[in-house]
Amino acid sequence: NYVGEIDYGAGLEAYAFRSAHNTHIVWAEEDQTLTILVPQANFVEAYSQYGDVLPKAPVGEDYQIEVGFSPIYIIFDN
Repeated sequence: NYVGEIDYGAGLEAYAFRSAHNTHIVWAEEDQTLTILVPQANFVEAYSQYGDVLPKAPVGEDYQIEVGFSPIYIIFDN
């Protein structure tokens, strides 16, 4: 189910959906790579559009993840 837009910062498009998990779909508005921070709380995993697990780096209480023009899927527990 569609929840709404998510603000990950300038140059990014992001939307939230809810089902068994909360899913954020995020991509760069232009052909570039940007970095986002996502909270570690309730974080499950981040995937490419092909289902590959994306690398993440812990930064304080967040994870840093790179986002490009292709959408990524960030999964959180409800």
